[in-house]
Amino acid sequence: MMNKCEKMDSLRVDYRSIDESTTLLFRVQFPDGFRHYSVVTDTMFTENPSKVWETPRQKWLRDLALAPTDFVVAQVHAFLKERSIVCSIVKEPEVGLCLIPGRVSGVGEAFGLGEATITRCIVNILDEVGVGYVLGRREGHAFAAACGDALLQSRWSTTFETLVLDPCREIRRVEEAQFAERAGATKVEFETLSREG
Repeated sequence: MMNKCEKMDSLRVDYRSIDESTTLLFRVQFPDGFRHYSVVTDTMFTENPSKVWETPRQKWLRDLALAPTDFVVAQVHAFLKERSIVCSIVKEPEVGLCLIPGRVSGVGEAFGLGEATITRCIVNILDEVGVGYVLGRREGHAFAAACGDALLQSRWSTTFETLVLDPCREIRRVEEAQFAERAGATKVEFETLSREG
Protein backbone atom coordinates (compact mmCIF):
# COMPACT_ATOMS: atom_id res chain seq x y z
CA MET A 1 0.00 0.00 0.00
CA MET A 2 1.36 3.42 -0.96
CA ASN A 3 1.81 6.06 1.69
CA LYS A 4 -0.12 9.33 1.57
CA CYS A 5 2.77 11.39 0.25
CA GLU A 6 3.24 9.02 -2.69
CA LYS A 7 -0.48 9.09 -3.40
CA MET A 8 -0.59 12.87 -3.34
CA ASP A 9 2.53 13.16 -5.51
CA SER A 10 0.90 11.00 -8.17
CA LEU A 11 -2.40 12.85 -8.05
CA ARG A 12 -3.62 14.91 -10.99
CA VAL A 13 -6.88 16.82 -11.13
CA ASP A 14 -9.03 17.80 -14.08
CA TYR A 15 -12.35 19.54 -13.72
CA ARG A 16 -15.21 20.95 -15.72
CA SER A 17 -18.38 22.83 -14.87
CA ILE A 18 -21.73 21.11 -15.29
CA ASP A 19 -23.86 23.91 -13.93
CA GLU A 20 -22.00 27.17 -13.41
CA SER A 21 -23.96 28.11 -10.33
CA THR A 22 -24.19 24.88 -8.35
CA THR A 23 -22.41 21.75 -9.56
CA LEU A 24 -18.78 20.96 -10.36
CA LEU A 25 -17.59 17.59 -11.63
CA PHE A 26 -14.04 16.59 -10.73
CA ARG A 27 -11.96 13.92 -12.44
CA VAL A 28 -9.25 12.90 -10.00
CA GLN A 29 -6.39 10.57 -10.79
CA PHE A 30 -5.49 8.32 -7.85
CA PRO A 31 -2.65 5.80 -8.07
CA ASP A 32 -5.04 3.10 -9.29
CA GLY A 33 -6.82 5.21 -11.92
CA PHE A 34 -9.32 8.03 -12.40
CA ARG A 35 -12.38 8.57 -10.20
CA HIS A 36 -15.23 10.97 -10.89
CA TYR A 37 -17.21 12.82 -8.26
CA SER A 38 -19.15 16.04 -7.96
CA VAL A 39 -19.17 18.89 -5.48
CA VAL A 40 -22.41 20.77 -5.06
CA THR A 41 -23.15 24.00 -3.23
CA ASP A 42 -24.38 23.39 0.31
CA THR A 43 -28.15 23.41 0.91
CA MET A 44 -28.02 26.59 2.96
CA PHE A 45 -26.74 28.41 -0.12
CA THR A 46 -28.83 26.59 -2.74
CA GLU A 47 -32.32 27.83 -3.53
CA ASN A 48 -33.59 24.42 -4.63
CA PRO A 49 -31.28 21.58 -3.51
CA SER A 50 -33.79 18.93 -4.62
CA LYS A 51 -33.29 20.10 -8.19
CA VAL A 52 -29.56 19.37 -7.92
CA TRP A 53 -29.69 16.03 -6.10
CA GLU A 54 -32.03 14.04 -8.30
CA THR A 55 -31.42 10.38 -7.39
CA PRO A 56 -31.89 8.75 -3.99
CA ARG A 57 -28.30 7.49 -3.99
CA GLN A 58 -26.90 10.97 -4.63
CA LYS A 59 -28.99 12.28 -1.74
CA TRP A 60 -27.89 9.67 0.77
CA LEU A 61 -24.22 9.94 -0.29
CA ARG A 62 -24.45 13.66 0.40
CA ASP A 63 -26.20 13.11 3.73
CA LEU A 64 -23.56 10.59 4.82
CA ALA A 65 -20.70 12.90 3.79
CA LEU A 66 -22.17 15.90 5.62
CA ALA A 67 -23.15 13.99 8.77
CA PRO A 68 -21.24 14.74 12.00
CA THR A 69 -18.15 12.52 11.88
CA ASP A 70 -18.24 11.12 15.41
CA PHE A 71 -21.97 10.38 15.22
CA VAL A 72 -22.02 8.64 11.86
CA VAL A 73 -18.89 6.57 12.62
CA ALA A 74 -20.30 5.34 15.93
CA GLN A 75 -23.75 4.60 14.49
CA VAL A 76 -22.45 2.69 11.45
CA HIS A 77 -20.06 0.57 13.54
CA ALA A 78 -22.84 -0.23 16.02
CA PHE A 79 -25.23 -1.13 13.18
CA LEU A 80 -22.72 -3.55 11.64
CA LYS A 81 -21.72 -5.10 14.98
CA GLU A 82 -25.27 -5.63 16.30
CA ARG A 83 -26.31 -7.46 13.12
CA SER A 84 -23.03 -9.31 12.57
CA ILE A 85 -22.73 -7.87 9.06
CA VAL A 86 -19.38 -8.62 7.41
CA CYS A 87 -17.69 -5.76 5.55
CA SER A 88 -14.94 -6.36 2.97
CA ILE A 89 -12.69 -3.41 2.19
CA VAL A 90 -12.13 -3.04 -1.56
CA LYS A 91 -10.05 0.15 -1.25
CA GLU A 92 -8.81 1.26 2.14
CA PRO A 93 -9.44 4.90 3.05
CA GLU A 94 -6.95 7.06 1.18
CA VAL A 95 -6.32 10.78 1.00
CA GLY A 96 -6.04 12.86 -2.17
CA LEU A 97 -6.30 16.46 -3.33
CA CYS A 98 -8.72 18.20 -5.64
CA LEU A 99 -8.62 21.68 -7.14
CA ILE A 100 -11.51 23.94 -6.20
CA PRO A 101 -12.36 26.36 -9.03
CA GLY A 102 -13.96 29.72 -8.41
CA ARG A 103 -15.81 32.26 -10.51
CA VAL A 104 -16.23 35.96 -9.79
CA SER A 105 -19.92 36.45 -8.91
CA GLY A 106 -20.58 32.94 -10.25
CA VAL A 107 -19.86 33.92 -13.84
CA GLY A 108 -16.85 34.35 -16.11
CA GLU A 109 -13.76 32.23 -16.51
CA ALA A 110 -12.94 29.73 -13.78
CA PHE A 111 -9.75 30.18 -11.78
CA GLY A 112 -8.02 27.99 -9.22
CA LEU A 113 -9.38 29.10 -5.87
CA GLY A 114 -7.40 26.55 -3.90
CA GLU A 115 -7.01 22.88 -3.12
CA ALA A 116 -9.11 20.68 -0.86
CA THR A 117 -8.15 17.41 0.76
CA ILE A 118 -10.57 14.53 0.21
CA THR A 119 -10.70 11.01 1.60
CA ARG A 120 -12.31 8.11 -0.25
CA CYS A 121 -13.06 4.50 0.62
CA ILE A 122 -14.71 1.57 -1.20
CA VAL A 123 -16.27 -1.42 0.56
CA ASN A 124 -18.33 -4.49 -0.25
CA ILE A 125 -21.21 -5.51 2.01
CA LEU A 126 -23.66 -8.28 1.08
CA ASP A 127 -22.41 -8.15 -2.54
CA GLU A 128 -23.18 -4.42 -2.73
CA VAL A 129 -20.33 -2.01 -3.46
CA GLY A 130 -20.37 1.16 -1.40
CA VAL A 131 -18.28 4.28 -1.92
CA GLY A 132 -17.56 7.14 0.43
CA TYR A 133 -16.05 10.53 -0.36
CA VAL A 134 -15.62 13.18 2.34
CA LEU A 135 -13.75 16.44 2.60
CA GLY A 136 -10.67 16.47 4.78
CA ARG A 137 -8.50 13.74 6.25
CA ARG A 138 -11.33 11.74 7.82
CA GLU A 139 -10.60 8.11 7.09
CA GLY A 140 -13.12 6.79 9.61
CA HIS A 141 -15.84 8.98 8.16
CA ALA A 142 -15.07 7.88 4.60
CA PHE A 143 -15.25 4.23 5.70
CA ALA A 144 -18.57 4.81 7.49
CA ALA A 145 -20.01 6.62 4.46
CA ALA A 146 -18.96 3.75 2.17
CA CYS A 147 -20.57 1.21 4.52
CA GLY A 148 -23.73 3.29 4.63
CA ASP A 149 -23.84 3.47 0.83
CA ALA A 150 -23.57 -0.31 0.55
CA LEU A 151 -26.16 -0.95 3.26
CA LEU A 152 -28.63 1.45 1.63
CA GLN A 153 -28.43 -0.64 -1.54
CA SER A 154 -29.02 -3.89 0.38
CA ARG A 155 -31.95 -5.52 2.18
CA TRP A 156 -31.01 -3.46 5.26
CA SER A 157 -31.80 -0.17 3.51
CA THR A 158 -35.05 0.67 5.33
CA THR A 159 -33.66 -0.22 8.76
CA PHE A 160 -30.42 1.68 8.17
CA GLU A 161 -32.23 4.75 6.90
CA THR A 162 -34.52 4.81 9.94
CA LEU A 163 -31.87 4.16 12.58
CA VAL A 164 -28.85 5.97 11.15
CA LEU A 165 -29.53 8.18 8.14
CA ASP A 166 -32.66 9.96 9.42
CA PRO A 167 -30.94 11.02 12.68
CA CYS A 168 -27.98 12.28 10.59
CA ARG A 169 -30.36 14.36 8.50
CA GLU A 170 -32.06 15.74 11.60
CA ILE A 171 -28.73 16.75 13.16
CA ARG A 172 -27.77 18.45 9.90
CA ARG A 173 -31.12 20.27 9.77
CA VAL A 174 -30.64 21.54 13.33
CA GLU A 175 -27.07 22.67 12.55
CA GLU A 176 -28.28 24.57 9.48
CA ALA A 177 -31.02 26.24 11.51
CA GLN A 178 -28.49 27.27 14.18
CA PHE A 179 -26.15 28.61 11.48
CA ALA A 180 -29.00 30.62 9.93
CA GLU A 181 -29.90 32.00 13.35
CA ARG A 182 -26.32 33.07 14.08
CA ALA A 183 -26.01 34.62 10.62
CA GLY A 184 -29.36 36.39 11.05
CA ALA A 185 -28.14 37.98 14.28
CA THR A 186 -25.41 39.79 12.34
CA LYS A 187 -27.77 41.12 9.68
CA VAL A 188 -27.68 44.88 9.23
CA GLU A 189 -30.62 46.84 7.81
CA PHE A 190 -29.74 49.94 5.79
CA GLU A 191 -32.27 52.72 5.32
CA THR A 192 -32.00 55.55 2.84
CA LEU A 193 -33.27 58.95 3.91
CA SER A 194 -34.53 61.32 1.25
CA ARG A 195 -32.78 64.66 1.22
CA GLU A 196 -35.00 67.59 2.24
CA GLY A 197 -35.16 70.88 0.40
